[in-house]
Amino acid sequence: MKKIMKTMCAIALIFAFSQNTTAQFKFSAGADIGMVTNEGSGLSYGLSVGGEYLIGENMGLTLQSGYSIVSNDYSGISSSLMPYMAGFKYYFTNNEGGLYGHAQVGLASFKVGPISSTNLSFAPGLGYLLNEHIDLGLRYQIVTANEGADAINWIALRAAYQF
Repeated sequence: MKKIMKTMCAIALIFAFSQNTTAQFKFSAGADIGMVTNEGSGLSYGLSVGGEYLIGENMGLTLQSGYSIVSNDYSGISSSLMPYMAGFKYYFTNNEGGLYGHAQVGLASFKVGPISSTNLSFAPGLGYLLNEHIDLGLRYQIVTANEGADAINWIALRAAYQF
């Protein structure tokens, strides 16, 4: 999974630096903090990177990945989560600032102690571009369940800087 994240980051950097000054590609790095809604789990916090290819004044295609740690209130064992998501973003005004809606789908690798699994994940959300560099987003992310396991759901806030 770490190889996939490194590959996504490398592709995002190549696109970001190969575009001219009126680039249609944005690269972002941010911090995530959230609350897991499953019983027994607590806060999640981590770092994420993303890229967005603009396909007009009001739309963009996105890639995002990251690494988050999830606390467990009962056992004290921390879990880790690595999502690999692709999505669509719609700006209600334009892609320079203001409110937007965002939907993502992809895979998420979740590890609790020695047990790990990779499952389908999706995340609807809303965000607000304060300016061309500061992006605040709120999402509800769902990771589907394997046999004998519960789905993982959480609400997360992402504060990012766009390059």
